[in-house]
Amino acid sequence: MTLVREKEDYPFCKSRWVLRYRVKDDVPTKKVSHGFSNVIPLYPVNRSNNSSPLPQGTSKLMAVPVPLLNIVYYHGHLCPELAVGYRVGLVAQKELGLTREKAKDFFVLAENMTSAIDALQFMTGCTIGNQNFFAYDLGKHVYYFGSFPAGSEPRQEALRVALINPIVDLSRQGEIEKRIVAGQASAADLEEYQQAIDDAVWEILSIPDESLFVKTRVSLRPPQTACRRDYIKCSCCGEVVAVQKTVVGEDELLCQICAARKMV
Repeated sequence: MTLVREKEDYPFCKSRWVLRYRVKDDVPTKKVSHGFSNVIPLYPVNRSNNSSPLPQGTSKLMAVPVPLLNIVYYHGHLCPELAVGYRVGLVAQKELGLTREKAKDFFVLAENMTSAIDALQFMTGCTIGNQNFFAYDLGKHVYYFGSFPAGSEPRQEALRVALINPIVDLSRQGEIEKRIVAGQASAADLEEYQQAIDDAVWEILSIPDESLFVKTRVSLRPPQTACRRDYIKCSCCGEVVAVQKTVVGEDELLCQICAARKMV
C-alpha cells in the first residue's frame, strides 16, 4: 500500500492510501471481517500460516482502521502504545467532540512519554509545539482533556482517561528482547516477538472501552501558555535562549544550564 500525498513537502495535507496488490484470477475472493467498519488490509497474510519467517519490524495484522494507518505512517511503526493512544483519542472525540479543527480550544495532559502521545497529537491536533499538549513522564497511561476557559474561571472540568488493562505489558518477552537488542535473535525469535505485539495491538483495538479504560470527570486548572517568545543570547555560552527561561545573574542573563553550573 502506498500513501499518496497532494503536497509532498507538507506533513499534514490531503492524502489517500492506494492498495497496489493484484488478485490473481484463479484465487477466490475471501471476505474478511474483524469488526471494523473502516479498515484496509495491511498484508495478504494468513495468520494461521507460520511457516515463513517474518522480517524484523513487519506486522502480520491483516487490517487496521484507516485513521490508524495514517498515524502509523506518521509515527513509523505499529505498537501497543500507539494503539492505546488511538483508542484514547477516539474517546476524546466521542465525549468532547475534540477534532483537529477544534484543537485550538483544547489542551491535553499526558502522564507518559510513549508512542501513545504521537497518536494523540496526530488525532487531536493538540501538539507540544502548539503549546496545548503537555507530557510528564510518570509512567502511566493517564490522559486529561480539557478546554481553555472563555472567561476568568480558574478551573475547568476535564475528562480523565486511565488505562486499566495491562495488555501493553510485553515483559514476558523480555529474554527475546535482550537477544534482539544484542543482535542474537533468530528468525523464530523475531516472529514470536512480532506475534506478541500483533496480539496485543489486536486486543487493544477490539475490546470495549470499559475493559480498557476508566473515565472520570475532574476539576483542573488549565496550563499556562505563552503566545510568543523573545530570545536573547546567554551571557555565558552564547547560545540563544528564550528570555522567559533565563536566570538573572550579576549584570547578565544566563540559560538555566549555565546558571546551574555557576552554582556548583
